[in-house]
Parts: sequence; C-alpha cells; structure tokens
Amino acid sequence: MGGDVTINNTLVKTGGTVTTNGVRVSCYTDADYAANKATRKSISSAIVIVGGMPVAWQVKQQSSLVLSTAKAEFVAAAVGVNELLGVRNLLEEVGVQFELPMKALATTKLQSSNWRTSKNTSMSRSSSCET
Repeated sequence: MGGDVTINNTLVKTGGTVTTNGVRVSCYTDADYAANKATRKSISSAIVIVGGMPVAWQVKQQSSLVLSTAKAEFVAAAVGVNELLGVRNLLEEVGVQFELPMKALATTKLQSSNWRTSKNTSMSRSSSCET
C-alpha cells in the first residue's frame, strides 16, 4: 500500500500504512503566501492521509490577511490540524484503531525541495507537530 500525493505541486510520499498499533494517520499542510495578487490573501492547503490513502483535503483562500509567510503557514497548519481532528473523531466513532501520535507536517516551498523521495521518506526540513 501507500502512494504519492501532490499538494501545491509538491510530491508527498505517503509510505507505510498500517502498524501493530493501528492505522497510520498524518496530515500535510502548505500555504501559498499572498497568492491572490488583488487582495494579497494567502491560500491554505491540507490533506489527511489514513493508511496511505487521502481521506480529507481542503484548499481555500485564507479569510484574514497575514503579513508574513510564517503566519500563512500557521493558519494553514491550523486548518490541517482541524481536519486531522475531525478524521480522528470519525475513526474513533467507527472503531478503527490508529497509531498515536498522529503527525501534522507543514512545509514551505523552499523546504519542499529538500524532501527526499526514497521509499523511507524523510521530511527533514519540515515543521511538525503531534496530536
């Protein structure tokens, strides 16, 4: 199992999927700072991967105007973690065991070029938080 997912033109290797502790759940987020040239609003994108398969994703313009790339990334991370928690609640409700901690990884376009694309993918330059 496992496969590749593209988020904001960045290839994400989903890798291994199921462990003895349950299914692996992770979230990847990215932001395009000031993507809308007229309003200068950023775009958030997030995808939640369960067992190597995308189950929830979101791409939308941020409602507030931020003044830096870092702030845009934090807003995108909040969107992604919100999606991740929703998927977690759904998995708990239907009785699916999942691996803890769940991981949320955020990256910038500069960092995405440093991702390795080997079978055992390392997000060495990405920011992460665990839920």
